[in-house]
Amino acid sequence: MDRSSDLIQLMRQQFASSKRWLRYSILCNLGVVLISFLSSVDPIEQKSAIVPILLLFAQMIAFGLREKSMHDFSLAERIRRLSLLQDGLKIRLSNLQLKRIASRGNKSTEEPPYIGTYYASRLPQGPERLLEILSESCFYTEHIAGRAFKILTSLALGSCVAVIFLILSLVNLDADAVVLKTFTMVTVPFLSFWATGDLTYMALRFRELRKECSLILDKCEELDKAKRHDLTEILLLVDDYNCSLASSLPLPTRFYEADKADLNELWSARATQQE
Repeated sequence: MDRSSDLIQLMRQQFASSKRWLRYSILCNLGVVLISFLSSVDPIEQKSAIVPILLLFAQMIAFGLREKSMHDFSLAERIRRLSLLQDGLKIRLSNLQLKRIASRGNKSTEEPPYIGTYYASRLPQGPERLLEILSESCFYTEHIAGRAFKILTSLALGSCVAVIFLILSLVNLDADAVVLKTFTMVTVPFLSFWATGDLTYMALRFRELRKECSLILDKCEELDKAKRHDLTEILLLVDDYNCSLASSLPLPTRFYEADKADLNELWSARATQQE
């Protein structure tokens, strides 16, 4: 396995670890939703003191898991940036540098070896190749982030509608004071959870990532059409892309796997048309 493959493998392992911890965090948040819903449907006085504690405990766990996810994501992003420059400009890392990066990573996550080349570009290494693989990265990121934004926005809006429906239902049913007291005690942290908005936050992050990748991709195409393969300009675009990803969240693997065939076909058609 060459050093380029080493970096790609390390990157995939760290991204996989980051996505796993983020998935656990989302499951904790879904547990908050489930507890809130069940307590609203079956409000029992004896449970009124336990439910807020469970909700708070679940949210604290979710926060810790999310922080762990972002820690692994940060390292994965660093490796991705190195692999991008290595593939595009033939920059080579020493064995010591690779070992230092690997030592910081999560060794509990195993990924099957990556077969084939990571980027589709057939150009020789240099500024032009770097521009093409940057365009390829932006193209895939834009589509996956767009899908993630739509799905997460739908979930966030649906949850808000469900909360409003539950409140209106209890008010219209003239529920007694005990039921309303218990319902309020449960829904306050529930509404606080949605207000702080894990899903809303994630959706907005993916929306911004989609918009920024679209702008960077347009700039890449402008440079390529003008045959202006200036390394400084390209590196500035690479930096813009890196900053956009660093401020976002791990892209869902399932969205990529579901759209992989279509995206590959679209990218191939796009590349052929530009040629």
